Amino acid sequence: MLHSLLISASLVALTVSHFNPPESWKDIAAKQSTGDLEKTIESLQRMLLLKGRFDASSLDPDSKKEIQGLVEEKGYPLEEHFVTTEDGYILGVFRIPFSRKESRGALNSGKPVVFLQHGLEDSSFTWVNNFENESLAYILSDNGYDVWMGNNRGNYFSQAHVTYTARSAEFWNFTFQNFFLAFLRTLALLKKKNPLVTKKKKRYDEMGKYDTYAQINYVLEYVNQSKLAYVGHSEGTTQFFAMATSRHELQSKIAICYFFVVCLFACLLVVVVDSIGGLAPVAYVGNCKSLVIDLLAALELDKIFELFGVRQFLPGQINRMITHVFAPPICHTTPEVCNLISEELFGPSKDLNVSRYEVYYSEAPSDTSVKNIAHW
Repeated sequence: MLHSLLISASLVALTVSHFNPPESWKDIAAKQSTGDLEKTIESLQRMLLLKGRFDASSLDPDSKKEIQGLVEEKGYPLEEHFVTTEDGYILGVFRIPFSRKESRGALNSGKPVVFLQHGLEDSSFTWVNNFENESLAYILSDNGYDVWMGNNRGNYFSQAHVTYTARSAEFWNFTFQNFFLAFLRTLALLKKKNPLVTKKKKRYDEMGKYDTYAQINYVLEYVNQSKLAYVGHSEGTTQFFAMATSRHELQSKIAICYFFVVCLFACLLVVVVDSIGGLAPVAYVGNCKSLVIDLLAALELDKIFELFGVRQFLPGQINRMITHVFAPPICHTTPEVCNLISEELFGPSKDLNVSRYEVYYSEAPSDTSVKNIAHW
């Protein structure tokens, strides 16, 4: 969230003194319509950023690729599936059916299935944006798994609905349910009154109750198996908790509960299957200290957005302009800026590959609703 705002500010400062378009907007639009994404991005970068002093060809080539090209160039097949939820959202789901080391004959071999679910303002791109030996999707594929990657409603790969368009306010009227908070309270895990639970008039149940449930059921039916392994990151774990407390027909499949003590306090309920893994699991954010998050909460940004009738957080075209056009060169030329933003939001880490920031931020943040941001 913050990195988008900072990059936007940098954009304004840079373009005031450097704007001298080498091509017209119509030319850019024409290139976009032909699907020549890489040339379009380079043209926009030359047009709006660091006039003549930035060589777009020096960027990591991966920062210019969509997920399909990124995965297939590394030798892995990638399928795109579409899952329709009970409330009409059409979600894009990606699958790596077999490894680059295997032949196509391994497609229907009954191999174990794993489902990867991204976090807040993210997408399935997060599982494939590192090198082959560092990206979980590739690692699992190389170790014999049939890898599926989900996408939440509203992100770049899931902006369709059977009734609404992504331009309508109704499309963005979602978040995920808070029933899991009530569940944790019954376990006496929450000692303080949580304001999210007191909003009894609102049922935030879409992303947990519908998205996760629909995608898991689709995958199991498609591969004709009864079980899979689930790996969630951040919000991807929270959605799982929500599904566990709202889909009572799955209660008989709860096998085990894990407790993790990290920055957050979390309980992982295995409503799925063989196993579940939680990366930065989230159920209660009271123990996380972030000046940025505290500031955004204090400002009550959702009310400000509501005044203007805006329900999509960072409208898609603006978001794509920031991530595809400006984030890569900024992270390439001043990686310390992107590193600072990451540390302020997520805390310092020795495991991040700073040289890949331009790739990471070329697809992040992805889109979500104002309601979902307000929830966090």
